[in-house]
Amino acid sequence: MRQISAGRDAVLLDFSDDPNPLDSAVSVAARLRGEAARGALGEDVDVIGAATTVLVQWPPAAGVNALALHRALRNATRVGDGGSRSPSDTPSASPSATDAPGAPNSAPDHHIDVRYDGADLAEVADTLTASGGDDWSVDDVVRAHTAITWRVQFIGFAPGFGYLVPDESTTAPDHPARRLATIGRRTTSRTRVPGGAVALAAGYSAVYPRPGPGGWNLLGRTEATMFDVHADPPSTLSPGDTVVFRDIGGSR
Repeated sequence: MRQISAGRDAVLLDFSDDPNPLDSAVSVAARLRGEAARGALGEDVDVIGAATTVLVQWPPAAGVNALALHRALRNATRVGDGGSRSPSDTPSASPSATDAPGAPNSAPDHHIDVRYDGADLAEVADTLTASGGDDWSVDDVVRAHTAITWRVQFIGFAPGFGYLVPDESTTAPDHPARRLATIGRRTTSRTRVPGGAVALAAGYSAVYPRPGPGGWNLLGRTEATMFDVHADPPSTLSPGDTVVFRDIGGSR
């Protein structure tokens, strides 16, 4: 992990050189959000995760509290034997119940009802069957997608488009549903994906908040509103939120 200054009031934690940069960023972002919620980083500190980085942002003109960040990183990466390791040494460690929201047995922040009738469901099942040696049906894909508690790692691509990753505190690394992470993007992107499409690609799941181009695999559709410019906040999802998808049928 590298710490990079991002102006006078922020530090960027860069995990791009880690063996598993996405896992490291997800784990540390979740843990640091827990530290921030306890006030360990100071007042009004934002922790914003991305694909391989985590931005820790203090209020304007507050300056970076380097000592608080050092202590929070130490606490966030503490292991069960009482020692501590760098984030890159523990990319798959799960946050404790007090370290982060979305701990085991806690209710998800959002339930999203989905009609699983997406155009790519059968292809996803075929890909999983071909890559893993066991048979996957369309229903298996749906069960896997709904079995996971997803966490919003960051918002990007379009307003309200949340990049969702399996929540470490509720989904074990060896859970069969984690096989969905092996599904990549489509070879050819679509020029138009309908708003409300529920999709999967490259270890992430997402809901397209509005029509637009896209290269992810379409699993289904939802009527849930993901972005409303008149709402406060306008985005339904925020980084750190947990999401569970619910199967409400579909012509599959």
